[in-house]
Amino acid sequence: MSIMVTEPHEISTADDARQPSGESAAPPAPPPRRGGGQLLIVGAGPTGLALACRCTQLGLDTRLIDRKAGPTATSNAIGLQYRISELLAAMGVVDRFIQESCTPSAVNLYLGERKLLQVGFHPELGDAGAGGAFQPCSLLIPQSRTEALLGDFLRELGGRAVEWSTELVEHTQSAGSVQARLRHASGAEEEWRGSWLVSCEGAHSRIRAQAGIEFRGQSYAQHFLLADFDLGSESLLAQSEVSLWLHPQGSVALMPLPTMNVWRFFAEITAPAWHGEPSQAEIWGQVQEVLSQRVPHAERFAAAQPRWASQFRIHRRLADHFRRDRVFLAGDAAHLHSFTGGQGIATGIQDAFNLAWKLARVSGGAADGLLDTYEEERRPQAQAVLRQTDQIIRLFTATRPPASWIREWLVLPILRLPSLQKRFFGRFAQLHVSYRGTRLAVDETSFVHRAVSGCRSGDRTPDVALRHAETGNDWTLLNALRLGRPVVLLGTLPDSPPEIGHDALLRALDRLEIESYRVVAADSPPASDRTRVLIDVHGDWRRLYPLHGDFLCLVRPDAHLGLIQQHLDIPRLRRYLRSLCSEAAVVAAFAGLGAS
Repeated sequence: MSIMVTEPHEISTADDARQPSGESAAPPAPPPRRGGGQLLIVGAGPTGLALACRCTQLGLDTRLIDRKAGPTATSNAIGLQYRISELLAAMGVVDRFIQESCTPSAVNLYLGERKLLQVGFHPELGDAGAGGAFQPCSLLIPQSRTEALLGDFLRELGGRAVEWSTELVEHTQSAGSVQARLRHASGAEEEWRGSWLVSCEGAHSRIRAQAGIEFRGQSYAQHFLLADFDLGSESLLAQSEVSLWLHPQGSVALMPLPTMNVWRFFAEITAPAWHGEPSQAEIWGQVQEVLSQRVPHAERFAAAQPRWASQFRIHRRLADHFRRDRVFLAGDAAHLHSFTGGQGIATGIQDAFNLAWKLARVSGGAADGLLDTYEEERRPQAQAVLRQTDQIIRLFTATRPPASWIREWLVLPILRLPSLQKRFFGRFAQLHVSYRGTRLAVDETSFVHRAVSGCRSGDRTPDVALRHAETGNDWTLLNALRLGRPVVLLGTLPDSPPEIGHDALLRALDRLEIESYRVVAADSPPASDRTRVLIDVHGDWRRLYPLHGDFLCLVRPDAHLGLIQQHLDIPRLRRYLRSLCSEAAVVAAFAGLGAS
């Protein structure tokens, strides 16, 4: 529960500068580029880079521009939640993030010298399988390194380099394309034409304004201080724990960064002590004053001059729409959150994953209506995060009764209960995100099954490790999603005629660029054809996805459940696949296999 991970969106006293990035192992070669599908992404922050990486990985011809002169050189947003670690694993890049991150073990809450509460991070929260399945985790890593690692990965995938000092001046749309006028640092202008345009520009999105999309919300009254500095080895703070002090003048937090003894400082102030744009020295002076006034024995910290300091206000805003024909909004351009728990960057990267695979499927022939599900699914999630972060920021920055009394005499005692603490923590991890009730979440199971299993269409899919029957190699769900194709897992289909048997169904799914396998229990008799058979050697499939018999389970490329059938129904499967593939492709793939 990274309660106070900060995400300053607007004001920073540090200049943007280029930052070199490290070497990384080369991933698998990307698939061949599809015809068409030209995509322009504006804004090379974490959301824009994640979208560019995933779209390139899925074969889209992608271009990424940013008006800044170079990558972010400061830490900015430092928290990557559990769900983001899973999506990075699905891209095949999570190991490099883990190597450069620290994983917090607890959050300590103080009132003066008295410890009110310790909330531990729960490794079991992700409920992933055993035997090599990826276990999600929370990561503290500077935004500069997040962007550098994604930039490295984009180049390794063969994607275009980020075009810095390039801004979008204006855009227009026609029935078959979107056009944009770009301006380079030299002043030269360029006309771009392609299929889609995505704004990842942040709070001041020019594309959103030009598209006439309202960005409704408000600014919080408080101002905030931010700084990264060395505390020294005598600070007595555990390097793996976050500490938060409540104070009548505003809360203060210290969070560890991956570099030893370097910490992130965050504090709420009612109003800045200066007028106009402050210097680093002025901000640092107020940081030291706040530390000495609000944190007991702050003299032991021996804080050195900051590596970076900033002051800012936070905002709560949501775009009326995430799509306007061929234009899309993602990240801070679509929703602007308070700093609570790294929710902004987590929500933005999930936007990117949700949109990328849908663009790829439409580029490959799926109906354009698939892109409508981006707003249908992501806007309610962003709205829920806004509501949650607003409640938390108001609760934990409250300095006066009755809010402060509610926090200290009701909320904090409740959070001492392990079950409620875990539930509260789980909301921040964003492993609860679900698209239940939307058009791509189709559940064809019994009410009893849904109530007992807890496995519902639209839910996030925890990783599970199975064993390939023919090769004996381990197979994991998140690794299978790396190609960006849907994955279908099938149960047994006894006594079926050959024309509607597994082999015919697997071939039909192959033609639609859908990975498909049979899942069998560890004690099942050996199959005669083992090329597409996965063995549930650890029993985790049956535990996490309690389906048996002739079931069908379709996992979307963004690691959410799409279609679940308790009993295989070919006509209903075909109808569902028409939302992911072209009508003609589905008809051709299933010719002779079941009724239409």
